[in-house]
Amino acid sequence: MARGKLHDSDYDEEETWIGILKSLNASDGELALKELGVHLRRQFSDARLITPRRFEELVGDVYRNLGFSVRITAQTHDGGFDLVLVERSTGEQTLVECKRYTNGAMVGVDLVRQLIGVQLLQDIPRANAAVSAMVVN
Repeated sequence: MARGKLHDSDYDEEETWIGILKSLNASDGELALKELGVHLRRQFSDARLITPRRFEELVGDVYRNLGFSVRITAQTHDGGFDLVLVERSTGEQTLVECKRYTNGAMVGVDLVRQLIGVQLLQDIPRANAAVSAMVVN
């Protein structure tokens, strides 16, 4: 849109772009994880709009960018964890449980207890929880 006097055609163009932006689907597999991550850093409340699986993929991408090798588990019957991280320099493994919650949800001690139990059963030295909610004691 050119600076100066506005014309009716300028508004039509702006409305078209707004329509395109509103049609963005955060769970769309075609949306690059990098772009999704950039968006969520600005507007984290939109994390509730993505599917739990997409949240797992996003968390995996963050760890991948931190230098880990990442394996995402099956969507169902995952054994109580969603990602297996491998530290490339040491080979040390870490389990990650991802939980994408909707508005107002809080994570309690039960998730942590369950994850520690899985960690002990799998005999893995470390476990992390990646959540989109507040953590309470």
